[in-house]
Amino acid sequence: MAHYDRLRSEGKEPFNAMAEAAPFFTRDPHIRTGDPAPSRGQLPEGTGTEWAARVHGPDRDEWEEARQIQRAGQLADELRTKLRHQGHEPQPAELRSVLEIATNLPEHIIAKAVPETPALHPDRGTDIAGAAEDFPFSVDEALEMTEKQPFETPSGRRTPPQAPDRNRRRNL
Repeated sequence: MAHYDRLRSEGKEPFNAMAEAAPFFTRDPHIRTGDPAPSRGQLPEGTGTEWAARVHGPDRDEWEEARQIQRAGQLADELRTKLRHQGHEPQPAELRSVLEIATNLPEHIIAKAVPETPALHPDRGTDIAGAAEDFPFSVDEALEMTEKQPFETPSGRRTPPQAPDRNRRRNL
């Protein structure tokens, strides 16, 4: 548009000024010439280092690993359930050994799926037994204490909250 404005100020007709300025509309408006971008060194292979920014998200290997971890967790849960029905509480080392023998999953996948220190109640997702030991009262005692507290009735003459009137101006 700067070219069009310049041509119009020079006295050209609008149609002719636009015809001469039209090729400039296809150009990039922020052309910057200068030094090329700095080159980045290659990451060494096998060290576990990754680029900090990922434009396209996780790659296929990471998706596959997450899927394998999920499947190993499902297998461990099924095995844990079967053993509990037989009256045996499996230890993490036992579950890992069975998964290593029965599947072709890598060791690091099994280690992520079956951690060394399991929760006491994995089906509930939290450590309920530990919380029960830390709490000073049982559930029955806590309910009994709340029942014995007097019920407070709200005051019948409660004043309404003071809300400012947005349409009024204060006299100063």
